[in-house]
Amino acid sequence: MPGRFVIGLGPHLGISEADIEAAVVAALSRYGLDLGACRNLAVLDRRRAEQGLRAFAEHHELRIEFFSSEQLDAVRSVPNPSPLVEALSGIWSVAEAAALLSAGSGRLLVEKQKFPNVTVAVAEVPEG
Repeated sequence: MPGRFVIGLGPHLGISEADIEAAVVAALSRYGLDLGACRNLAVLDRRRAEQGLRAFAEHHELRIEFFSSEQLDAVRSVPNPSPLVEALSGIWSVAEAAALLSAGSGRLLVEKQKFPNVTVAVAEVPEG
């Protein structure tokens, strides 16, 4: 069922394709989700040049939707804001906010999952 959800990512600088792959597969498998049902990735625009991110997206034929820090910071309905990320970058949430914005829903299927070099969250795409 393509397009059922959006994966929000908060990757560290210099992230590898392998690190993203491992994190996404682990997060999705914990919740019984299949990467084939992903509509797109959602990421902070400051990560636009990350080669590992682009390689992962190309490998899985996924579009990447980028959001500004202002857009992400405006999403205050996330269940797990990050005080550390807010202190460092002024953004309330990255992965959860990006997933919710891109999906156009208020429902997370997977709340943020932290991995060594990336945070992953998944939001449901509304039907219709």
